[in-house]
Amino acid sequence: FLILWYNIVGDYMKKKVLLLLIIILMTGCGKEKVLKCSSIDKKDTAEVRTNQIFTFSDNGDKLTKFNVEIEYIYSEEYMRLLSSFGSTLESKVDTESICEAYTVDKGVSCVTEVKDNVMKIKIKGNVDGDSKSYISGNYKDIKETYEKANYTCK
Repeated sequence: FLILWYNIVGDYMKKKVLLLLIIILMTGCGKEKVLKCSSIDKKDTAEVRTNQIFTFSDNGDKLTKFNVEIEYIYSEEYMRLLSSFGSTLESKVDTESICEAYTVDKGVSCVTEVKDNVMKIKIKGNVDGDSKSYISGNYKDIKETYEKANYTCK
């Protein structure tokens, strides 16, 4: 097929295709580097499961996006204690304050969900040069930082 194509197309087209191939080979395909970190922390009152996905520029030098999911699963004992005071988890959790801490940058969104004994926090964002985000750094630094904090990173 390639030999037939090569014989059919003109020199002008061959030069364009060759130039395109050279550009792709020199610049790469623009693949992003992804780091996934997770942890499970068990406390008396709750189990906290955290999953974080960090996306970097293809060389890993610059964080470009992040996606964080935190899930609190409260113990039955804690839920009984709340109930004994006439409270529910929904009434005790100030979801606006939780998200305010994470949405200091434009382009960062935060959603909370409280149901029964589970509270979920989902944070997504794009990172630019003016970021004040609580997450910053390159692939290597973020991986080291999270692994020191007992996260499993891949």
